Amino acid sequence: MHPKQTSLLLLASTLLLGHTAAQTIATSFVSNAGSSTNHVLPGCTFDVTVTNPNGLRLDQVVVNSPWPNTTGVLEIYTTDVGNTHVGNLVAPAAGIWQLRAITPFLSAGQDAQTPITLSKPVHLQFGTQGMAIVHRGAGMRWINPGSTGTPLVYTNADLTLSMGSAQSNTFTSTPNTPRIACIALNYVAAVDFVDFTASVRSGPAPHSVTFTNRSSIVSAAVTSWEWDFDGDGIVDSTQQNPTHVYTGCGNYSPKLRVLTAGGNFEYQWTDLIEVDPLVANFTTPTNLVAPQTPVSFSDTSTGATSWQWDFDNDGVVDDTTQNPTWTPGAGSYTVTLTVGNGCRTKTIRKRLDAVTNSFTTGYTGTAGLASKQGIAFFDLQITSAEALVVTGLDTCSATHVGNSGAVKVWLTDGTAAGKQTDATVWREAANGSGATVGTTGGVRIALDRPILLLPGRTYGVAVNYLDLHAYYTSPGLATQTAPDFVVNFQGVANAATPFSATPVTRQWNGALVYTKVGSWPVGAISPVSVGCAGSLGVPSLRPVGTTRPQLGTTFGVELGGMPFGIGLLIVGTSNTIGPIGPLPLDLSFLGLLGCPLLVSNDVTSTVVAAGPAGAVSFGFPAVPSFAGFQFYMQGLTIDPAANPFGAAMSDSVALVTGLH
Repeated sequence: MHPKQTSLLLLASTLLLGHTAAQTIATSFVSNAGSSTNHVLPGCTFDVTVTNPNGLRLDQVVVNSPWPNTTGVLEIYTTDVGNTHVGNLVAPAAGIWQLRAITPFLSAGQDAQTPITLSKPVHLQFGTQGMAIVHRGAGMRWINPGSTGTPLVYTNADLTLSMGSAQSNTFTSTPNTPRIACIALNYVAAVDFVDFTASVRSGPAPHSVTFTNRSSIVSAAVTSWEWDFDGDGIVDSTQQNPTHVYTGCGNYSPKLRVLTAGGNFEYQWTDLIEVDPLVANFTTPTNLVAPQTPVSFSDTSTGATSWQWDFDNDGVVDDTTQNPTWTPGAGSYTVTLTVGNGCRTKTIRKRLDAVTNSFTTGYTGTAGLASKQGIAFFDLQITSAEALVVTGLDTCSATHVGNSGAVKVWLTDGTAAGKQTDATVWREAANGSGATVGTTGGVRIALDRPILLLPGRTYGVAVNYLDLHAYYTSPGLATQTAPDFVVNFQGVANAATPFSATPVTRQWNGALVYTKVGSWPVGAISPVSVGCAGSLGVPSLRPVGTTRPQLGTTFGVELGGMPFGIGLLIVGTSNTIGPIGPLPLDLSFLGLLGCPLLVSNDVTSTVVAAGPAGAVSFGFPAVPSFAGFQFYMQGLTIDPAANPFGAAMSDSVALVTGLH
């Protein structure tokens, strides 16, 4: 055929596509049931009967997924025409269900419509076939018809949907039947496009895959097929439905070109085939042990041939054996396992606590925030005679299992009550992140800086959810008593910006793990009390990065709010008794109006910087007898505009040295 004729036919096909009217078939989005947040792979299955002889091109699926802004992946599976979902839901035979499309999405929330434009169109062929709509990493809502009268069959001129079942873990768990998927299918009558499936997407080498051409070509007769199984540009087969054996480890992007009398059509499916898949995982007998207790790690990865263990999350490989043993010092550790198999690597991280004490509120949550930026408040009234060092925190989240999220922990001196909307009295104490597990447990977070809590004091605590849905008990308990502190719950707020919204009476759900300074000191630094404002606000005093007073390391603090780049760092052994009496001491008599001295003036160090912030470093020798030494710091900044004395006082911090 002449090239101009080919071009005209292709143009005609394109015009046909452009003028094909989009159609929709939908069920209801008023759900009354759905998956739990700890269900890994929820899905709904049903049968689709296409009555249009040429078939349909499915371009978009609209789903019902709870918890707004959760990132999930939509997977669509179908059976061959003539088969059905019935009897093929639990451990179906290989090849019964074939993957048709994979597309990421962002949930719009429960009973809201989440439209998902497919990464590749799906050819729904004439006849009856089973369909599975599956969510990975996000929840799914559906309808239990019961006595609601919700119909089980939906039909229009092109197709019929016969509703079927829902599963908390698709193709694995016992199906609930009947159930109605909350969906809409947006499609057009089939036009020219290439589509195909693979019988088995993933497996060890040698990996045999049968490819099935499912293309829709209506403008001209098909003359041949060209398959490029590995995406190298070379035609490997000209059969309509070939079989290929992959012998090498890796991901492959097969391409099908369909040749017709009127022109050629092609599609390449990126990374469809995975040969020698790899999954990283490990177990320990327990994730909570006493310090200096040997811990045995058991590799449960699949497909791994090499192992790299980083026990303390310092970026250094500590062991390369498959099943090592490690003896942790006091603290909470993010243990990282990286496995390989020659062509790929996978990494998994889990928290291990080597501590003496733990506390949990229990996981009795009843509701959660639609926003992923909430903040939970509670007080810790320390009743222990010893200082405590909190090394790990669990916090309950409704974000679907398998996602990751981060929190920031803030402290204020005294109760949080009445301060939840006053950002000036809160100081950042620690950060951390972890993987979600559903609402029956907490996201396990190893804090980047352990938090030091002094005996006899009350701390207001704010757990700021940065990209997690807070889950809580409403209204919940007012107080819980632990052996070393009393917890007073101060509410949960829905706030995109911390301390910008008044909280509602709700109980935080989570846990704390900690040690006592007298038995197992862990190097820590935490804010204690607020100083006084200068011309640049209240001068800050904070650790440099994630450094802390750990023996055998260098630790730094940064004094900020210095308008002239000059300040003084005050180091003392007490925050209750100073050189001329009890602390805090009001320095107004010296002209530092409203400024408190918060630490004993035992040692001072000049801070000089080119800008408004400067750092001072300290080297701590690795001498075990130095562990557990408590001390305090406060800064003074030269600031003539601040007051008659010409200076301002920073916040104070408390520190303890530790071997770990």
